[in-house]
Amino acid sequence: MNKTLMKTFTTLTVLALLSGCATTTKADTNVQKTVEITDAKGKVKVPFKPNRVVALDNRTFETRDEWKIELAAAPKPLMPKSLSYTKNEKVIDIGNHREPNLEAIAQVNPDLVIVGQRFASYYDQIKKLVPQAAVISLDVTVDESAKEPDKALVNGLKNNTTILGTIFDKEKEAKKLNSQFDAPIKKAKSHYDPSKSVMSLTTTGGEITYVAPHYGRV
Repeated sequence: MNKTLMKTFTTLTVLALLSGCATTTKADTNVQKTVEITDAKGKVKVPFKPNRVVALDNRTFETRDEWKIELAAAPKPLMPKSLSYTKNEKVIDIGNHREPNLEAIAQVNPDLVIVGQRFASYYDQIKKLVPQAAVISLDVTVDESAKEPDKALVNGLKNNTTILGTIFDKEKEAKKLNSQFDAPIKKAKSHYDPSKSVMSLTTTGGEITYVAPHYGRV
């Protein structure tokens, strides 16, 4: 083989190798990164910074809105009207938890579905509807069976904030929010007199009623 042919062969070989490396690199960047979190059901791998999110947990709507997390679908009737999601027509309305349109979840083809307290009973049904998606539960159940319901609630809410921070690359923001949550609790405890009784009330539909008088409600 003469020198000219040898140089041509060598050049083509190098170009082929570089092309193969470039293709591999491009393919690698398209792979969705995942993170492992522990929700109410246990450990689960979820996509990191998912593109299409369905949020059903009413306790964390404001956090996601503050962090500017885009949603594909959500139960708008459960949201405060001040949230941007309620005015965004791109966010599909699933309806409230009493008569939800669960098929709408499948229609938006989500990467992640975040189930919360009011949609907890639909968890298994949602998993069947969207088998390709990661489905997590942020349900914090606090009832008469809890040994320390106050701590269970506080720790549960803070843990959920941490989970969202991990998923959406907002760990610093989550840590700050949890710190801000601790301050008013500490202040309230410092003013509480255990020798006195406390009555909790709620207003709904123009009526004032007791808040679950038997064992409390959160």
